[in-house]
Amino acid sequence: PAAQHRKRKLIVDLTLPQPYLLFIGDMTLARFAKTAFGLRDWAPERCVGECVICASAVTTGLPRMTPAQGRQAGARSMVIGVAPIGGEIAPAWIPTLVQALKEGLD
Repeated sequence: PAAQHRKRKLIVDLTLPQPYLLFIGDMTLARFAKTAFGLRDWAPERCVGECVICASAVTTGLPRMTPAQGRQAGARSMVIGVAPIGGEIAPAWIPTLVQALKEGLD
């Protein structure tokens, strides 16, 4: 039995529900928003819009939406589409990310 247990593989489904609302936050430099731009370019049918927390944030050209608007437009997940230096979630993002969870977005 122990040998059989070691041979088993753990299979985890990491599929993110689609479509997506792309979170841009307050990122003003496109080079730090490659994930958002990549999804927009390579999977546009999976993206309903973008979510920003300031007017000066870079844009993918998708409609700007709040988490509630994204959910109403059919989004099932919010994807953080930016990668700031250090990879940390900025404190200013937290209220919007929490709102997305409250709206039922993964």
